[in-house]
Amino acid sequence: MTQSKEGVQLLLQKCRYEDDLDNQVATLLQINSFLPSAMRLNLPSFFTDDYVRSALDMIEEKLFVKPSIMRSSHPLSQAFKLGL
Repeated sequence: MTQSKEGVQLLLQKCRYEDDLDNQVATLLQINSFLPSAMRLNLPSFFTDDYVRSALDMIEEKLFVKPSIMRSSHPLSQAFKLGL
């Protein structure tokens, strides 16, 4: 990743608070280009406000949510195993 996580996080915030959809899309494309190829989103050719918000959420989850959160010792993992 050529940009630090902090730099990407700043761009994510900038994109979230931008009112103009064209500017949001430009920032989203910039963010996506900074991600390692394995983490990049396959972006559509048509964008909506909802899609941009969802894409930002997906990027944040990939970068900042620790995958160990659902280890077998985690209480929620037991609920998933039980089908609750």
